[in-house]
Amino acid sequence: MSATVRLVVISENGRLIGTHVPDGGRRNPKGPTARIVAGPGQALHDVEIERPPDLSLIGGVDAFHELIRRKADLK
Repeated sequence: MSATVRLVVISENGRLIGTHVPDGGRRNPKGPTARIVAGPGQALHDVEIERPPDLSLIGGVDAFHELIRRKADLK
């Protein structure tokens, strides 16, 4: 069984704008938190992918973006 990672993907007009990997376990309960927020005309998508040990193993950043586009059904 492969480990997976959940990503939040932001898109605008069907195009990939950015990705965010939420921190599931806060290390310091009194520390700051962050989350991604869609702006006007943007949408958020939850995507789950196999956790790559290294981006070079999936072909680099361009291949990673293509994988995210396919999973989120984006251009």
